[in-house]
Amino acid sequence: MEIGNVGVLDIREATLESIEDIEKIANVGMVIYSPNTRAFLTKLNILNMGTSIEVPEDYKFLNGETEITTDFLSGISTPLSICVNGELFIKSDVTVENFEQKIDKLIVNGEIFCPKSLLPILYAKLQEVNGEIVSYNENASIYKGSQTIDNSFLQVLNPKSHVIVMGKATINEDIDADLFDEKIDKLEILGKLVLANPKLLDAVNKKLENRERTAIEILQLDDFIKVEGDVTIDSLSIRKFNNSKVAFQDSVRFDEDVTEDLLKKHIQKIRTKGTIICKKELKSAILDLLEDINVNILTYSEKLIINQSEHRMTKEELKYLSKGLTIINHGLLHMNEDIPPEMLLEKLEFLDNFGEIIAGPEQYGVIMTRVRTQQGMIQSTENQSGAEQGKKRIGNIGYLKL
Repeated sequence: MEIGNVGVLDIREATLESIEDIEKIANVGMVIYSPNTRAFLTKLNILNMGTSIEVPEDYKFLNGETEITTDFLSGISTPLSICVNGELFIKSDVTVENFEQKIDKLIVNGEIFCPKSLLPILYAKLQEVNGEIVSYNENASIYKGSQTIDNSFLQVLNPKSHVIVMGKATINEDIDADLFDEKIDKLEILGKLVLANPKLLDAVNKKLENRERTAIEILQLDDFIKVEGDVTIDSLSIRKFNNSKVAFQDSVRFDEDVTEDLLKKHIQKIRTKGTIICKKELKSAILDLLEDINVNILTYSEKLIINQSEHRMTKEELKYLSKGLTIINHGLLHMNEDIPPEMLLEKLEFLDNFGEIIAGPEQYGVIMTRVRTQQGMIQSTENQSGAEQGKKRIGNIGYLKL
């Protein structure tokens, strides 16, 4: 059996019997093992391992962002040892006495955010940490995720507040500078700060703490509408732009029902940092609207398939697809062995590969003539034995315990 793409591999309770059938494990973010299973690290064929941490079996393992609060500690009857894979946030309502009594030992693979008063006891409990320890003032107002700092936000703050944003903060263009100065004494952005007006930079810098932890983006003063995330635009959703200039922060896909007339009627100018996916007929019109033509545009003629996870292409599926097929692969794509190479040659026009593709030897030959973008891996089963081709494979697992 082969295993691939595992976030956390837990072998603390593994046995020789439980691992004997595993021939290979590829792309593992973190391996946690116990003193008794340390030797299995050399017995397992692990390729591309991020990190490994020894975690005794009596530790409670928490995967992902974790908060320690008074309520969390109240449910603990005996001192608990914890291993956290991810960000650990200790809330300001936790007292030194409570933390001392309820937490025995800590192992953290990630950043730790801790009240300043708890730093001494935190260091005493920590056995290992792979990440930065950030202390904060207990009286600070803390916001996590994405936070817009505008006049409404400022009005509810007490004067001379200490504001901490863990994530992304956006300061609006029309913010009242006097109100900002009155309400904010210290500003910490543990992540990204977006300034909608370059004139605000001096005022913000006077308040900014831990400047080295803040990535600042200053937006141009223009009339572009900002669109976050990967988006798909069809003939209905395009109407909301109402002849505006649009700044796409990530990739954008124009559906096949978006015509040149619709595009030019509803979008005046396009700015993007990502990839544009569109019908071949729309490319010229998009180029006319681009602020910067040095943008990656992936076109398709008839049918578009975008694979984000794992997909097996079959003969039956390909048979009923029209010619002019474009495949954009970001995951794991298997070409079924019964697909005739002639059929693949007839149907497939372009292939953009950002993941992994496994195909038969003749299919591999066809694919290589159709590759337009190759930023991944393409494998031929010709290089594998019959036994290897029949192996059981599992992959894309967040947490796996052997």
